[in-house]
Amino acid sequence: MGTMLLRIYYIALFLSFAHINALWGQEFRLPQVFLIGEYEKGYEQMITNHPLPLLAVCDQSMEKAFKVWYGLIIDIENYSHETHFELNGIKIWINVFWDKNGTIRHIAFYPKPVSRKFDYEELENFLNEFILIYKMDVKAHTHFAHYGSMTFPVYRGKSNKPERD
Repeated sequence: MGTMLLRIYYIALFLSFAHINALWGQEFRLPQVFLIGEYEKGYEQMITNHPLPLLAVCDQSMEKAFKVWYGLIIDIENYSHETHFELNGIKIWINVFWDKNGTIRHIAFYPKPVSRKFDYEELENFLNEFILIYKMDVKAHTHFAHYGSMTFPVYRGKSNKPERD
């Protein structure tokens, strides 16, 4: 009888450790869009997992990288017009993390001190919707990212036409 109880005890102990290991091994689900500072560990891991900068994906061409980044900003603004989401006056620092196929995996943002006040959750919801429809023309051999800034409305130069070139 004693050895049977000892076996049950060891089995229960083993199962407890296996359960704890399974919990520790679970990957934390980082929201697709979040405020910088909310999920520090996940954010740091995203930076590590996206080693390639947008510039490298654009063949080290500043002109091409700028066009791609500017195109993203224009697409976001155009989508805001389609969905009637007010972006004017919003100024943010933003880190965009792409999958190698050009889809956006995550967006982290933080408002600039000179930005108008806005509801962070509403912007998160808007950007979550945008991610579903957006795909960049650029492709890479690995995940990539870009940290930059966005200001709305977008300055479009002399033409001031609402469509993207």
